[in-house]
Amino acid sequence: MANDPGLESLVSKSLITIKAARAPSTRKLYSNYWNLFRSFCRTHDKVYLPATTHTVLAFLQSYAEKSNSASACHFISASITAFHDTQGYPSPCNAKVVKLFLLGIKKTLSKPVIRKTPISHDILVHILNHCLDTDLYSPYPTRPLPLWREAIFELLAFLCMARFDDLARVLTSNITILPDKIVIFFPHRKNDQLKSGHYSYIQITNSHLCPKKIYLTYLVRLSSALGLPYIGPLLPKFIKQGNNHLVTTATATYSSIRSTQFLVLKAIGLDASQFGCHSSRRGSVKTAKAKGHTSSEVSVAGGWSANSVIPDNYDDDHKPRILTSVSNSLSL
Repeated sequence: MANDPGLESLVSKSLITIKAARAPSTRKLYSNYWNLFRSFCRTHDKVYLPATTHTVLAFLQSYAEKSNSASACHFISASITAFHDTQGYPSPCNAKVVKLFLLGIKKTLSKPVIRKTPISHDILVHILNHCLDTDLYSPYPTRPLPLWREAIFELLAFLCMARFDDLARVLTSNITILPDKIVIFFPHRKNDQLKSGHYSYIQITNSHLCPKKIYLTYLVRLSSALGLPYIGPLLPKFIKQGNNHLVTTATATYSSIRSTQFLVLKAIGLDASQFGCHSSRRGSVKTAKAKGHTSSEVSVAGGWSANSVIPDNYDDDHKPRILTSVSNSLSL
């Protein structure tokens, strides 16, 4: 049967559409490793598509000896799988022997990870009490805006199990106040390769550290400093001018958040060098598991599970139940 040019054109276009499922940076990284693999195959007169398990193992060993990098080997495996998937071939990297190789190279080459100390529920309360005005509704606030931003960062990082990058992408328009909860929509989280977005729930409480009170007062403080209702990044950049801080529409940098965090932790009597901007997220995970939540539930709440990035959590009965349950366990 003769080839149908129109059909072939549609198939070619569909491959381009499939590639768009991954971020441009991921596609570029995969392409670079794939080109290295193709060059290796041509040098040794091997077929690269579909490739054999033996060819993949030979390339991985060769690259590991040159680069001394375990993480690069994992990216190579992912790139080979991606290009095989795109062309409809089973990936040789799914073979058990390849997975064993990656496990072995990780144990051989990986450097030990030095994890920062988690920020516990009690430490979080100390941070909030230090950063916030005693009377949240006082018309004469005394605490500067960077401390309020630090309070919001630690509070939401803990309650949403969020990374700095997660919160840096959130705008005030992504936050909805409901009668019993705050709903935060993260446009993109680290494991959300399809960029479907992820919802987090925060329980409203009667505590003096109720997240709703703190967040709404934070908005009032930003609006007052700006001179009009504030709409912009949840973590804005400030420019110090005398005793005041000018609010900008730019997002605060990691270094500025970490700098304020360091000063706050030091002020409450802790060794700030032992903590980092992921400490609140780590603390919330430990707290949730200590309260009896499974790893699966924590993954859904924290945005690590692929099942947690459905476009609309409101139409699903299972995930809101998990999100509400975890939120109750972490509430202040």
